[in-house]
Amino acid sequence: MRPEEDKFIERLYLDTFQLLGTDARSNRNNTALAQEVVQDAFLEAIRNIEKLMSHENHRGWMKNTVKTKVK
Repeated sequence: MRPEEDKFIERLYLDTFQLLGTDARSNRNNTALAQEVVQDAFLEAIRNIEKLMSHENHRGWMKNTVKTKVK
């Protein structure tokens, strides 16, 4: 990843990890599984970094990714 992409992911992680974990836990009553779902969502974000960086709603993109992975 390029340095700006790395910084973007780091900021996004710090800003949203707890929120996404709460969302994942509300659907799964298992904290460890919820954390795995969120980590998997961040892996998806890294795989689609250009798309995510150009998206108008980064949090929304991540929340939808978590929601999809929970299902």
